[in-house]
Amino acid sequence: MPLRGSPENPAGDGDGSKVVTITDVARRARVGESTVSRVLRNKGSYSRQTREKVLKAAADLNYVPNRIAGTLATMTSKLIGIVIPSVGNTVVPEVLAGANSVLEGAGFQPVIGVSNYDPKREEELIESILSWRPAGILLAGLEHTDRARALLKGSGVRVVVENWFDLLPAPKEMNWLLDGLKGKIGLNGDLGNWAAPAKYAGLADIMGRAELCHAKADYNASGLDSEDYGKCLEASRSADYAGPFTLIYDSPFFADEWDGILLQKAFIEDFLDTRQRAIA
Repeated sequence: MPLRGSPENPAGDGDGSKVVTITDVARRARVGESTVSRVLRNKGSYSRQTREKVLKAAADLNYVPNRIAGTLATMTSKLIGIVIPSVGNTVVPEVLAGANSVLEGAGFQPVIGVSNYDPKREEELIESILSWRPAGILLAGLEHTDRARALLKGSGVRVVVENWFDLLPAPKEMNWLLDGLKGKIGLNGDLGNWAAPAKYAGLADIMGRAELCHAKADYNASGLDSEDYGKCLEASRSADYAGPFTLIYDSPFFADEWDGILLQKAFIEDFLDTRQRAIA
């Protein structure tokens, strides 16, 4: 039987007694480390026989590639940090499930932190996530500590936020920004950010460039303002918006926010069904 650490068994049996490295895999497969690297990264040239030897050696040793090492070499990674204020909000699980589905489908791995509405805790989470050099980080809201902002600014990481009201109060400013950035960022439209009646023209102007839509509805003393909501959806349709509608409820009308979300869902489904029947 080969001895632990011998050329035939360089790192033991992968039982956790030693951290297995690319050197161990190379020794087990009897190839160079650069060859192991090419095979595991699926880059460069190597024979099928060599590939099979390397993959078998890696499997035998339970080798796990060092993603951080690759990150430091390329300054990119497949991690996306998500910092949320709470898990108690009934909408958050749905949001996280949707984010997870989209990110994993694109080859990214979400890393989630919960701040519990504590700015200092959020700052600590941001610092921790950035230490892994993520490809991006998603934050909620605009209220962050000065140090958190400084960390984000100096990280070189893509940050996604929403509602830049001071900078982008109207479609004119938004179109100016999108034109200048030439596709480097996308637009998430919002049906509830402007006051009627000007918002209908604004939505018709901007929603054609949107990739997503926060379908937030206005509520009055009687409940959902169906006339306003319908006009918002029609303005988006007239702009040829073809993306998904994300259901956002922001009103004290219902004690349970899910009642509002389900009402808005039914309203949008009826609108889309009516439009489809009209086309047919």
